Amino acid sequence: MHNPEIGTWYRHLDKGEVFQVVGLDDASSTIEIQSVGGDLDEIDADSWGTLPLVPTAPPEDSSAAIDDVEREAP
Repeated sequence: MHNPEIGTWYRHLDKGEVFQVVGLDDASSTIEIQSVGGDLDEIDADSWGTLPLVPTAPPEDSSAAIDDVEREAP
């Protein structure tokens, strides 16, 4: 399995969903993701390795819904 990388797009093979990793939160052990539609969500770091995910090219319309998400300084 691939380690999550900020800025990388992934496809969930079972669901067909495409999302981008927008943050890694070491304190809560979560990977912060944003869907093409702009929805923010989190994936537990322990679950990441069990999900059927593959890196994928960004969707053509990815810039329309994805906002720059400001991150708090550690």
